[in-house]
Amino acid sequence: MIYEYNSFLKPYISLFLEQQEKVVSLSTYAHMKGILQHFDHYVAEQGYDNCNFTETHVLQWMKTIEGRDKTVHFYVSCLRSFFIFLGGYGFRPFLPCCPKVSDDYIAYEFTDEEINMIISIADNYTLCMHPLSPERPHSKRKYDRIPFELPMFLRILFGCGLRREEAVSLLLRDVDFRNNALIIRKTKSDEYRVVPMDPSLVDIISRYCIAMGLGADPDAFIFPGTDFSNPVPGRIFMNHFNRVLAEAGIVPAGRKKHERGPCIHCLRHAFAHRSFRKGAKEGWAINDQIPWLSVYLGHKSLRETEKYLKFNSEMFSEEISPFEDYSMELYPEVIFDE
Repeated sequence: MIYEYNSFLKPYISLFLEQQEKVVSLSTYAHMKGILQHFDHYVAEQGYDNCNFTETHVLQWMKTIEGRDKTVHFYVSCLRSFFIFLGGYGFRPFLPCCPKVSDDYIAYEFTDEEINMIISIADNYTLCMHPLSPERPHSKRKYDRIPFELPMFLRILFGCGLRREEAVSLLLRDVDFRNNALIIRKTKSDEYRVVPMDPSLVDIISRYCIAMGLGADPDAFIFPGTDFSNPVPGRIFMNHFNRVLAEAGIVPAGRKKHERGPCIHCLRHAFAHRSFRKGAKEGWAINDQIPWLSVYLGHKSLRETEKYLKFNSEMFSEEISPFEDYSMELYPEVIFDE
């Protein structure tokens, strides 16, 4: 996407982005370019001609931001960084406070019947099974192993609660067949962790590796793409999973404002929900189960795990009360004076 800047801020934005490109990720840099274009267009429309933006200027701009609290937070955070940069040139724009991000994401909760249907369709998946993926008879597909890889990929996500990219990055040496565990090296928090597996899943992975011809190369990817030294990109699995959902007819009506709807990441939520539900039925103490699950999922804090355990009270009526009691003890209500 080509970003254009039309206001008097253009040279300052160019210098700021040149600086940021060296210190932020590619995705963050791309977001910054878009956010500053949004602000630049607003400044041009309003006819502002100097960098000493007031509180009124900033608050009026914030009203034009569309999206969730997290989006607004990121927009304001980016503008703060830009204004601090402008301070180096002697300007004194008003620095807005980043608005608090409310946890408004609600994951789609797959029923047991839907999970069984998803696995069944994946087990019988073909590259031309769905009209969204028309077969082109005279062209060779780049990732023609997908029908074999997809069923195993989904079982690992659902059976171990891995993130999509954690599963994509698995090498043969990361599967500890002797101790029934996966070694997760590439994680969101950059912290190595070991994930125990059910013996039945280990057996399936073992047979899968033999069928895929991974051989004895410890550096071969479990889900090879064009060859065994490169994995299938996570987005490819996501696209095929969406076709599985369409085949299963899992397209909910009346989606609420902040519901993402069914997606491949919801399998991680499904693992967390079912693990908690199973532990509760087996008599695990809540103050033992939640920290254990938090470590298993690779979370840095219990607050992250709390987000994963946002239960649908109708589906998990027996489990939600003890979890809420435990959560309230961890994070007591804060009362503000009015």
